[in-house]
Parts: sequence; C-alpha cells; structure tokens
Amino acid sequence: MMCNGNLAGLVAITGSADVVELWASFVIGILGGFAYIGVAKLLHALKVDDPVDAVPIHGGCGLLGASMPGWFDPERGILYGHGGLQWGYQLLGTVVFIGWSLVLHGIIVAILYSIGLMRVDDKTEEMGLDNAYCGGPAYESECYQAKEEVQQYQIPYQTNITDNRRIGASRGDDAMQDLVSGQ
Repeated sequence: MMCNGNLAGLVAITGSADVVELWASFVIGILGGFAYIGVAKLLHALKVDDPVDAVPIHGGCGLLGASMPGWFDPERGILYGHGGLQWGYQLLGTVVFIGWSLVLHGIIVAILYSIGLMRVDDKTEEMGLDNAYCGGPAYESECYQAKEEVQQYQIPYQTNITDNRRIGASRGDDAMQDLVSGQ
C-alpha cells in the first residue's frame, strides 16, 4: 500500500507539475493519497476486482490531478484570487474524458461479449489464468500447489517451474513429467 500511496501522489501531481509551486505539489500529492484510499475503498465495497489498484491510482488520482490547476495555478487558480473559470475548464475536461472513456469502453466490452471473448470458461477460471495460459503459477509460493492442479485439472500445457527455457512445453514433455513427479 505504501508503494501505491507513492504512485498516487505522483499521478496526482503529474498533470499540473509545470504550473504549480512546490508547496502546492506537496498538497496535491497528499490529496492524491486520500483520493487513492477513497476510490480503493469504494471499489472494494462495490466488489470490483482490481488487484493492483490501477483504477484508484490512475483513475481517481489522475482525475483529481487534472482538476488541480484550477486551484493551485498562480496565474489562474482559485487560491490566488483568479476565480473558478480555470477550475471549470479542468472539470469540463475530466467530464469529457470520463464520457469518452465510458463510451469507447462500452463499445469494446459489447463487442467482446457478443463474440464470446469477455470471459473464460468456468474450468479455466477456477484453475487460474496463469496455469491455463502461461504454463504455471505466477508466484513461487504457488508452485507447491502446481502438482495438485496439474492432476486435478489436467492442464494441457505446463512447464518445469525451475527451467524457464521450457515455457510452453507440451503434455508428456520432460518439463511436464518433472512437474508432476515433483522434481
């Protein structure tokens, strides 16, 4: 979470780094951290699966950062007595971006859903995409479960976890035999 907090602050300040003062960069970074935590908790409450918190960091903090020049820009910002016109422009830009993203995302999801590529089958989902498509577990701690998964799900492609040159070895190859026998 600490690394994601750092990323949140960096993403939040990126959009306005060239127009704000140093103290404002610090404040925007802190606000980005709060935005990250808030959006992450919201997604968790909505039961949206985002294992690397990409949406809270890049979506929440990016949108927050996009509106910050309207507050912190010395030449046009609200905090410097220049009114809210610049902030209005920044908010309009974020709303247009959200709308554009939702429309394009909706079109792509609809196409993928209609041709059957939106989800994997139940068996593949249960055994995990790493095992099904990449030939083995993604993390070393999962290697201990690999033998049971190979036997339970009869994975068609598997590798010897310790031999990266054998990625994609087909069933019956030495890599598969080594994995099943526990070597």
